[in-house]
Amino acid sequence: MRSRAVAVERPAGIYVLAMEDRICIPPHICSRRRTAAWLRDLTDLDLLLRDVALDLDFWPRLTARADELQLSRSLFYALRYLPLFS
Repeated sequence: MRSRAVAVERPAGIYVLAMEDRICIPPHICSRRRTAAWLRDLTDLDLLLRDVALDLDFWPRLTARADELQLSRSLFYALRYLPLFS
């Protein structure tokens, strides 16, 4: 994930996970938590996805990254229960 990190404008020298990684990781972590925490994390995930939902190039990258990280099933369930997709 470090190799795919993206530099932020300010402050210099700070990096964040690529958007695909920011979206793939929370469902995996959530699957091991209490229901209340899961619901909060789904809401956060929904907000992240709203930023990229109209970028048609993003979705193939997201699914490819989920496959690469072996997180496709977690991502599937997260997307299924998101308010954005209901």
